[in-house]
Amino acid sequence: MPQKPAYSEPEIIAAGMTLRMQGIEPTQASLYRALDCRGHPSTHWKAWLRHVSGANDNCPPLFEGAPEAMSAEMTEVHRMHGMALAKIRECTAREAVEPLNRRITALDKALDDICKDRDQLQDLVDVLYEEISTLRAANETLQRAAAPQPSLILPTPPKPPRGAI
Repeated sequence: MPQKPAYSEPEIIAAGMTLRMQGIEPTQASLYRALDCRGHPSTHWKAWLRHVSGANDNCPPLFEGAPEAMSAEMTEVHRMHGMALAKIRECTAREAVEPLNRRITALDKALDDICKDRDQLQDLVDVLYEEISTLRAANETLQRAAAPQPSLILPTPPKPPRGAI
């Protein structure tokens, strides 16, 4: 009876995807190390290759034969290809973020300008309120000064008619 694999296929795929997210293109050795060196490395590698070849059904499988059959030159080319893909992912991510950072900077500057304008307008409103208060006080003072003051009315003697003297 065959032995049960140390890791299920979804666990192997998750480990490979984790390596890719870290910027490391999975190889048989790196996948084996990512799975704590448990199980048989070729089982992990075959599961990963099935996943990779099934990811895009229009493409032929990555390897027709066993991956151990690659020459040293092919292994080096494969390693360089993985590094180039990682570099492309890094550059693409950086270029995608750059316009967003510029937009954020522009919005921050616009927000600062609006806040400065709002502060200046608030200062102007405060000055105008003070001036209104001063003018109201002056107006009340003038109205009190112009209002007739109560006075003591004394009877005046009647004027003698003309010609009576």
